[in-house]
Amino acid sequence: MLVNISAKELSKLMGLSTVLLVDVREPFEYNDGYIANSINMPLSKLSCTSLENEVNNKNIEEIVFICKAGVRSVQAYYDIIEHNNCPEVVFKNLQGGIVDWIANKYEIVKQ
Repeated sequence: MLVNISAKELSKLMGLSTVLLVDVREPFEYNDGYIANSINMPLSKLSCTSLENEVNNKNIEEIVFICKAGVRSVQAYYDIIEHNNCPEVVFKNLQGGIVDWIANKYEIVKQ
């Protein structure tokens, strides 16, 4: 099941070692600005195996998918996670994506 969360809810999860932030945008989008401590796993390359490696190495209990506006992150869940043998963790989606994150005055990292 995918749980939608707001930017405010995500801000409360920041810093928890059991939460993995996965930005599914393409690298050129990610490099324009991303949420601190997120990792870039483009939707085009996302797999259960790549997530499983992160979950096992870091004792992750929740994965939050992030994209530009909240569409690709939902697609990541329904196209990849729901139909495969993926890690058994709580999957969340940042509603409104990084656009909403910025609109709510939260900081992003730029390269």
